[in-house]
Amino acid sequence: MMQKTVKEIINYRRPDKRNSMRAKAIKALAAFLVLMILFTILSRVARQVTIPAVTITNPKKGTIDRRIEASGQVEGNQLLPVTTAAGLRVKTVNVREGERVSAKDVLFEVDMEDLAEKIQTLEEEIEAIDLRIDTAAANSENAENKRELEQQKAAENYNRAAASGNQTVASAYESMIAAQETKAAAAAAYDEAYADYQQKEEALSQALEHQQNVENMISGDPDGDYNIQKEEADAAAEKTQAERDTALQSVETSEQTSQQAAAEYSAAVNEYRQAVEANKDSLLDKEHAIQDADLPADADSTREEAEIEREGKARDLEKLRKIQENNGLVGSEIDAVVTKIGVSAGDATPEGMNMVLADTAAGVTFTAQISEDDRKYITRDDTVSLTDADNNVFDDLPVAAIQANEENSELYDVTVHLGGNKLEIGDSATMKFTKKSSVYNTCVPIAALHQENNQYYVLAVKTTDTVLGEETTAEKVEVTVKEKNAAYAALTDGALTSDQKVITDSDKEIEAGDRIRVEE
Repeated sequence: MMQKTVKEIINYRRPDKRNSMRAKAIKALAAFLVLMILFTILSRVARQVTIPAVTITNPKKGTIDRRIEASGQVEGNQLLPVTTAAGLRVKTVNVREGERVSAKDVLFEVDMEDLAEKIQTLEEEIEAIDLRIDTAAANSENAENKRELEQQKAAENYNRAAASGNQTVASAYESMIAAQETKAAAAAAYDEAYADYQQKEEALSQALEHQQNVENMISGDPDGDYNIQKEEADAAAEKTQAERDTALQSVETSEQTSQQAAAEYSAAVNEYRQAVEANKDSLLDKEHAIQDADLPADADSTREEAEIEREGKARDLEKLRKIQENNGLVGSEIDAVVTKIGVSAGDATPEGMNMVLADTAAGVTFTAQISEDDRKYITRDDTVSLTDADNNVFDDLPVAAIQANEENSELYDVTVHLGGNKLEIGDSATMKFTKKSSVYNTCVPIAALHQENNQYYVLAVKTTDTVLGEETTAEKVEVTVKEKNAAYAALTDGALTSDQKVITDSDKEIEAGDRIRVEE
């Protein structure tokens, strides 16, 4: 209709030439309108090609449910190892893993000839050990006898040294006492001689003074007759001089004698002290010898080790004889399921476990592994469901335990006790559990959530009026995530309103501020 109108306008003719200018104007306007229509069409086509098309949704209330799903296997509650003597050649294995067995059923059979050889070898080894034990006992007795002899000898040496040392010390003591007495006597003689010397020195002084007085008298009276007095005074002075000299010589002699006696006493004291120390050292050496002799003999566990070895060999021999009495058959003692086989025909039985049986009377347990992240959402006594290989579903089964996996620290074992006849040992099943959260006011699809520099954000739709009309762009809105799962994220209230539209998908990569077009 529009094209027809435009054509009529373009082809319009008026017979009146006066209106030619008007006609030209109308034609120009028509051409302008045509061009505008073409440009509009081209603009819309270009917009469809260049502007990203986005899918949007509104935030809404919801829960962030955590769904946990893990595969596992049914095991027995009580696993019992089957053991026998190691190193026996297995003749036949009579069961397979997963097979049910009854009490007294044969699990495997050992070779009787090999068993007989093992028994004979053990008997010979035990005889050799008995000889070692007897030898060790004899050596121990000899060592004890030698030790007692050394103790006796050390005691005798001590007593002998004590007697000899005491005699030497006593003799030195007697010599010291005698020297002390001699020293005292010499000192007394010196004191006596010195006292006598002092008396003679005083007498000489008086005699000399008298002699001087006589000479003074003669000098004062030359005519006097003093010859007799002078002779007497000179004789007295000479006599006392001789006596004083004799006393002085006696002092010197007694002083030398006293000094010699003191030196001899000092030497006697030293000899006594040396005798005492020598006696102490001698007795200490002999005492050490006694202590050494009293020390217990060097630890020798040869006999004890041999006895322990013999006990182990005897136990092994007893096991082998019981197997021999049972014709080499190793059987089950309970009704059970074989969960693991550690022996094979032709090979030797290993140390420790040969088989593992699950006691059917003790019930069964389902065990599955979950991640460390899933561990946060499931606890003991939560109820789970199990789906077996035939799609049979068993609901409301309580979790009995959750504990770290022994082989992988990043996994946890979830244990569910099964009652009744739900599942059997060896069955596989899938555990399912859903953890519901509280209701959040603002939830968005996980596809709408982005992260940059540890900050979450969404791209919301923003409409702006421009001179060319409404323009739709992507707006970055930072948000805080309270909880999320694989499908949705719950945001804190206030960042978004329920009327806002957030972008969940785009046919091209977009950033904040890019123009977008919303697909209806």
